[in-house]
Amino acid sequence: SMKRQQQAAGNRMYRHNPFLPLPPKRAKKQGHACAWFGAAAGAVLVLARLPFVVALLLLITLGELFSFVLPVPGLRHVWDCAVFAVCGRLLLFFMGFHHIKYTDAPEPTTSRQHSETANRHTCTSGDLIFCNHVSYVDVILMATNYAPVFAYPTLENPSHFSPQIQVAQFGFFGALLQSVTGIPSPPYDDCYLEDLILNAIDYSRGPIVVFPEGTTTNGKAVISCMPVCDGFTDLSRAHVVTFNYSRQNFSPTHPSGNLLWHFVRLLAQWHNSVEVRRGTLDCVAPGMSAAQCATAVGGALADMLHVAHATGLSVWDKELMEQQQRELCDEALPEQLSVEEPSTGLLAHRVGAAAAEDI
Repeated sequence: SMKRQQQAAGNRMYRHNPFLPLPPKRAKKQGHACAWFGAAAGAVLVLARLPFVVALLLLITLGELFSFVLPVPGLRHVWDCAVFAVCGRLLLFFMGFHHIKYTDAPEPTTSRQHSETANRHTCTSGDLIFCNHVSYVDVILMATNYAPVFAYPTLENPSHFSPQIQVAQFGFFGALLQSVTGIPSPPYDDCYLEDLILNAIDYSRGPIVVFPEGTTTNGKAVISCMPVCDGFTDLSRAHVVTFNYSRQNFSPTHPSGNLLWHFVRLLAQWHNSVEVRRGTLDCVAPGMSAAQCATAVGGALADMLHVAHATGLSVWDKELMEQQQRELCDEALPEQLSVEEPSTGLLAHRVGAAAAEDI
């Protein structure tokens, strides 16, 4: 009885922990012949798609290098938009995203009436786009649509005099790397978000995509956002974009685990689907503190996704959990490191309890 209770508690923690990979949805059991046929078909898909994926990444690399030598900043962004509109969309196609569904969030009842109100369909240089972060595919999607500047919180503890933290800015490949590595590691080009907005406007660098959570989750909850802006930040043209990946046998979300194996399984799946939902940020009032703005942004993301806002969890919990797993690995305890089961440390239990309470 005690063992079954512990197992049930572990299963609940697994379901509510936003830092663990999502299991496949329950399906009818298949015979060995069907299983072998599916594995063979997946291997053929990987071998057929991989050369195209590599070729497209090389073309994007060449396009990025050519962009650096263009003398006019505005022309660079136009070139980047053209490159990613073609190569980025083809890259998503060969990754199984044959159709991408775009939907609009309902208009808020108290929408702003002035002319500077953000249009959810158009983004110009300096516009902010706050996104939830669940996979490296998010970066490819946003690059294909906007060719933006990517901004990640530096996760430095805010001081008493400056409760707002700085952001590290990245290009396409830097953001791809950042989406699977977690906290930005120095050296990086960091600044306050207000300075990055002015720089993007002055040099026509395109919109700024901000991942305020600071790390990837499995999409079942929005964790606590980092205070990257406050009530004095110009949010008159701020957007909110969310990603909702559907899954059957395999989920494109990548909160943790081996990247190469995840990417191979993604290519082996015939069709992957995602819903991209767009809206405007109308919940931040002038004069709000950085912490209040972070809570408002996280609440807006959670409302658009129809998931819980797990304010009791943050990127620090994920970092500590991964550190605990590394320590267990150093102690040669591989049976406690399987990503298919929740970690059994005290931190993991706290994460599960906090997520379950918020959800």
